[in-house]
Amino acid sequence: MWLYKSREVYEVQQIAQFTILMITGREVVRQQLRTLREQWETYSDNLNDTLRHLDTTLAQWAIFHDLYAQLEKWVQDTEHHLLAEVQLKNTLPEKKAQLQEYKVGVL
Repeated sequence: MWLYKSREVYEVQQIAQFTILMITGREVVRQQLRTLREQWETYSDNLNDTLRHLDTTLAQWAIFHDLYAQLEKWVQDTEHHLLAEVQLKNTLPEKKAQLQEYKVGVL
């Protein structure tokens, strides 16, 4: 009988240890899940911030591209206008006079 009770005590001890391990393991798993959830939220927040920054940058790039196209068109128009209006002069005094006329006309 003593051996039988000893075995029962041993089995109860084993069950108790297993229960403690399960409770401890459950808490460890819960903590790991909490940590993973926090990491996922941080990752999601960073991803959303990056996407907003990318959208802003793309919008700025589109504005820059439009302004660049306008500038390029203005330069081409100005070149055509100057080539059509300005006749090349041979001497320096004639060139200075032509420049002065152009300055007065533009300003």
